[in-house]
Amino acid sequence: MSHDAEHALGPVQSIARAAGVLSVFTPGEPEQTLGVISRRINLPRSTTHRLLASLIQAGLIERGPTAGTYRLGREAIRIGQVAQIQIRPGDRVYRLLRGLSLALDETVGLLALVDNEVLVVERVESVLPFRMAYGVGTRLPAYCTASGRVLLSRWSDQELDAYLEQVRTSRGAPLSRKAQAAVREAVCATRASGYAVDHEEYAAGLTCLAVPISTPTLGCVAALAISGPTGRMKARLTRPTLTAMQEAARAIGQSPELLRALRHVGADLLGA
Repeated sequence: MSHDAEHALGPVQSIARAAGVLSVFTPGEPEQTLGVISRRINLPRSTTHRLLASLIQAGLIERGPTAGTYRLGREAIRIGQVAQIQIRPGDRVYRLLRGLSLALDETVGLLALVDNEVLVVERVESVLPFRMAYGVGTRLPAYCTASGRVLLSRWSDQELDAYLEQVRTSRGAPLSRKAQAAVREAVCATRASGYAVDHEEYAAGLTCLAVPISTPTLGCVAALAISGPTGRMKARLTRPTLTAMQEAARAIGQSPELLRALRHVGADLLGA
């Protein structure tokens, strides 16, 4: 496509292309090369280069520390900080999460299902060493995380099967039949027990425990999870820990701030 033809595309398509560029950058891949960005958004390198130049001028993209790389700019970071504030469900929910984190000495998170992925809505970091570095707004796969399995357990078998057929791993590969069967088994176990455990299935060395957060009218709308290094979490996987999490989940589910935040992020709220 010629340069003049690109200018004739109109503002809507230009904005969509710019948004596509920004979406390439993730917590796991904060820096990208021109070639990778071009392939991910399926545009010629020349067009991608001009998009990057415009985004750099706007402060949304900047050149990375490694030669030939790009990363999000200061203006994108500022906008992201505003978005994080909007996501968070409020002081009462945060105090409940912080209280649980202090009681258990581990990182605590509140997570919701958005577009078939798990979104971190709020998070309180443990003061102890070895923490998984992801914050509010991060998206995680549902099939291999404890919080994801809690949220998937609300679905019918048919809905779960459809999800497992279309979901992809971090490398872009479909789940094998064996892996799909393992997820179904884990989700069934979660339905029966009311909680889910992820033993290093999402990240090596990390174990997570999650329970549902329910409201009186909608049932399960989110998940409450604690996470930490596997060696330390072995001592946390006890009935008192589960009871403390379930009590905190009940209190969070009664907060009107919760549903406002979940609706704001477009969470999958069955029956809403």
